[in-house]
Amino acid sequence: MKITYLNKKLASLALAGTLFLLPGCDSVELSENLDDYDIIDTNSEESKNGLYKGVKQELDVDGENFKLIVEYHCENDEWRITSDKKLYMKIYTKGLDDTKKVYIDNIHMDTFIISSNAYFNGIKQDTLDDRIHTSLLMGFPISDTNEYYGINEIEGQNDEFIHGYFYGFSGYSSGEVEEERRLESDYLEDGVYGNKISGVIGILIEDTLTGEIRGVDVDTKLRVDANNKITFQENNTEITYEYDKKGNKKVLSKKPIK
Repeated sequence: MKITYLNKKLASLALAGTLFLLPGCDSVELSENLDDYDIIDTNSEESKNGLYKGVKQELDVDGENFKLIVEYHCENDEWRITSDKKLYMKIYTKGLDDTKKVYIDNIHMDTFIISSNAYFNGIKQDTLDDRIHTSLLMGFPISDTNEYYGINEIEGQNDEFIHGYFYGFSGYSSGEVEEERRLESDYLEDGVYGNKISGVIGILIEDTLTGEIRGVDVDTKLRVDANNKITFQENNTEITYEYDKKGNKKVLSKKPIK
């Protein structure tokens, strides 16, 4: 059912492809602007020097005075579309008083690719669902001093992602295409430049004075820009190219292979 839903969605996108460019018309549908997202840029100078600290979010909790803090960071600067990768998370509270206890009931996160090309933008790459695996506790307990530490392991190219990208590519290309794994450079050339992570953190809040428990969902979102440098061997030369967000590339370095 999961794959069928994705296929229907992307098949509709491919069939609607004639709306993107009309004969004699300069109108082009733009991809979603994600500049207002919290961004981990694995190409930044801070990341290159190993100084990038990641992202820290302070999120509102509906009906409550305390905040939910979510910290994200990546393993290194090798965030690639085609590679399996890990996004590390710390979740805890800020300003929680002694009359409340908080538990994480469930964490759901969807990872999508982001692209300047609307045909490929928003294709799902992976999903995370995490909840406590015991009946002894209501959930993962968190507070101002007690944190949840989790790892979102994101697959590079699973069957669902390859199938979804194939539908997008079918609508984009006028020639015959095959459903297959692609190289990192193929995605960068198509304007794919990173991942959007959209999450919902479900928490349970217990009032220790009354014993009442209420559930609240908290939204979180993040953008991670992928490493945009690819090295090729061309004849006896090793050439590194750098890609921009529209898929254009320029030579970054050349060196002979001995």
